[in-house]
Amino acid sequence: MGVEDKLRDKADQSMIAQLDACIKRLEEQFQKQEQSLELRLAAVDTNLTRIITERLREFDESKGNQHDATAVEQAVKEKLDKDKDIESRRNNIVIYKIPEKLSDAWTLERKAMVNLWRTC
Repeated sequence: MGVEDKLRDKADQSMIAQLDACIKRLEEQFQKQEQSLELRLAAVDTNLTRIITERLREFDESKGNQHDATAVEQAVKEKLDKDKDIESRRNNIVIYKIPEKLSDAWTLERKAMVNLWRTC
């Protein structure tokens, strides 16, 4: 093989320059696409953070509303129990200086006394 054969096997300088230019263009396009992707991902991240924050706030508000409803329900129940107790005591007779007995016999005797008073 002579020198001329070796030169033919080697790429000429213009082709190498074209390939280098093409590689540089591809690298620049890759960098632009990478920057564009980073910007888009940052926008997605911002939107996702906003949406999650809104949903958490809505959840906390609904949880707070449920707590408020439970508190109102409890207060209404206590008021109804108190009113029912007052109504049941409305017709009670209070006898001073007599100790109250809590036995079953006393309860029966007390009911008999109440019935007796009602008949009079």
